[in-house]
Amino acid sequence: LGDLLGLAPEPIQTTPSAAPQQGNSSADPFALMDGLMDSPATPVLPAASVLPIILNSSQGQGLQIAGQVQRGADGLVYCLSFSNGTQTPLDGFQIQLNKNSFGLAPGAPLQLPMIPVSGNASANLPLITTGPVSPGPASTTLQVAMKNRQQTAVHYLQDSIPLPPLFMQDGILDRDTYLATWKSLPDSHESSRQFAGVTVRSVDSLVASLKTKNVFFMAQRQLQGTNQIVIYLSIKLPPDTMVLLEVTSVIGVQGVKCCIKTSAPDVSPLVFDALEKLMS
Repeated sequence: LGDLLGLAPEPIQTTPSAAPQQGNSSADPFALMDGLMDSPATPVLPAASVLPIILNSSQGQGLQIAGQVQRGADGLVYCLSFSNGTQTPLDGFQIQLNKNSFGLAPGAPLQLPMIPVSGNASANLPLITTGPVSPGPASTTLQVAMKNRQQTAVHYLQDSIPLPPLFMQDGILDRDTYLATWKSLPDSHESSRQFAGVTVRSVDSLVASLKTKNVFFMAQRQLQGTNQIVIYLSIKLPPDTMVLLEVTSVIGVQGVKCCIKTSAPDVSPLVFDALEKLMS
C-alpha cells in the first residue's frame, strides 16, 4: 500500500509509555421507571459463563444478583442471575440503568419468574445503545437500580462494562474512508501505548482472532528498511464513535506499539486496555 496515511510510525520502544488516565462518569441521581416498552423476541443467549456478583446478599437484604453485559447473536444483553436468600418468594422485578457513556438502556422489560425461597432464576435483558449519554470522560461504569414487589428498598448497584462486547458489528471501514477519517482528525486526538508483554506471532491469526471481537482489519504494510509490520484496524463504539488503530510489531518479537486516533479521545485509554487483553 506504499506509505499508507503518509505516516512513518516510530520504531517500537521496549519501555511502556505512561497510560492516559481514565475519567469517572458523573453519578446523577435517577428514579426507577414504572414500565418499559413492549418486549421483543427473546434474544439468543451468549455461552454460559460465571457472572460476577454485583449485589451481595448483605447489600440486597438476602437477595444476591450477579450480572455482566455480554454480546449475543442478536446483540447486546445484560445477563443476570438472582439468588433468593430472603424468607419470602420474590417477583415483580424492575430495572433501570442510569445514563452512561455508551447510551446503554433496557430494550424490553425485565422478564423474570417468581423466585422461591432459596431459589435461583436467570434473565437476559436485551440492551439498546440509543439511551441517554452521560457527560464527562468515557467510563465503563454502569449504575443500576433494581426493585421487586416484596422488598420495599430499591437496590442501587454499580457494575463495570467489559468493553469488547460493545464493539459494534458495523465497525469495518474501506481504505478510502479510513484514510479520510484519519486525516480529518487533529493530532491532539492521537495517542499511543506500548504493549510490552504482547507478541504478534502471525498477522493472519491475529486478524482472525480480533475479527471475532468486531475489531476489523483494513490493511497492513512493512516499514521500509525494517522488519516491522504495521496493521491498520478499526473499531466502532456506541453510540457512534469510530476508533482507528495502528498496531506496529516485529513478528515473533515481544513488544507491540499501538496508536489510536478517534473523534472521542477520552475512549482511547479504555480501548488500549481492552485491546492489550485481547492480544495477550
